[in-house]
Amino acid sequence: MGVKNAIRDCAKIIDVPDEEVDDALKFLDSSIESLTDEVLQKNPKLKMLGEKYHILFKYAKFLIGLPRQSGTHAAGIVLSSEPLQNLVPVSKGLADMNQIEYSAKYLEKLGLIKIDILGLRNLTTISEILEEVKKSRNVEIDLKHIPLNDHETFHDLSIGETNSIFQFESRGMIETLKQVKPNSIVDLASVMALFRPGPIEFIPDFVKRKNEKKVSSGFGFEIDEILKETYGVIVYQEQVMKILQVYAGFELDKADIIRAAISKKNDSLLKSFRQEFLDGAERMENNKDEAIAI
Repeated sequence: MGVKNAIRDCAKIIDVPDEEVDDALKFLDSSIESLTDEVLQKNPKLKMLGEKYHILFKYAKFLIGLPRQSGTHAAGIVLSSEPLQNLVPVSKGLADMNQIEYSAKYLEKLGLIKIDILGLRNLTTISEILEEVKKSRNVEIDLKHIPLNDHETFHDLSIGETNSIFQFESRGMIETLKQVKPNSIVDLASVMALFRPGPIEFIPDFVKRKNEKKVSSGFGFEIDEILKETYGVIVYQEQVMKILQVYAGFELDKADIIRAAISKKNDSLLKSFRQEFLDGAERMENNKDEAIAI
């Protein structure tokens, strides 16, 4: 709860007229985080409001910084090996579903897995199309068995015919598809993974390598094997973990910590693993070049 919300909510409870509250808060900077004497001195109308309604600020100060309400993530699902109520506080949320009373950032430390399952209108449209095809043409299409190597489909994608295709409709994505000229489902997955803040800077290198059919990463056979489907470019977080495991002997749980540090740009944590990576690469019996490991 911010300062303004705390004051407004308390004002409603003690029946302070809205116009008085609005007038006092009109020029209060939203970045203000507490009701200090200095803040009140700079806002005479706010100070007068507090003097007129003595308990208003007394209670508002207790609320500032507290969660205002709970919310349900639109697509968040939490997986657990045992009943959730044994591990975290649980309440009833929308549609009487169990809702964890912790925010997502604490769940991983408790050994829980959170995944987001997006609800897409496109899926409803696809379902309706399948029903219409079956009704009008008596043809039943099983999406689990559609061909993943259809030449015409990849041709259309390569020339930017992507209307109504989820995540492939934007102008930037269309231009990327035209450059990549995807010819496999793996290429499409790679493009989707790269087309986001951060990885997007590697798209030109990916395009060049893909079109030149170049798969060498320059870091040796082991890494080439891990990155061969993405033409020597690290695209997926799982590839990072596999490199740490194969190249430097990291256990996967530790590799996952580093993966998370990379995604969250935690430089200090990454630097703390640097020497361990170099030592691990040296221990592995694969004649590793020290310069490459560095």
